[in-house]
Amino acid sequence: MIIELTETAAVSDVQDAQRFIEAVHQTGCRVCLDDFGSGFSTFGYLKYLGVEVLKSMAYLFVIFRIIVTIKFLSKLW
Repeated sequence: MIIELTETAAVSDVQDAQRFIEAVHQTGCRVCLDDFGSGFSTFGYLKYLGVEVLKSMAYLFVIFRIIVTIKFLSKLW
């Protein structure tokens, strides 16, 4: 089973989201971050959240921005 968590909910309280995601993982379920890319604050938190799936229904331009940003951030990690 995959539990979806919206980007807005995850970013509004990252520590609470981390606790929720850890609890979901303990049940054997996976976590999907829904509406990914609707806010750029997500990128800074991705490595801390531990989600397995990213879901985005954004336009191609937004998807392009996500790819460029991920490539940029991967160089920093």
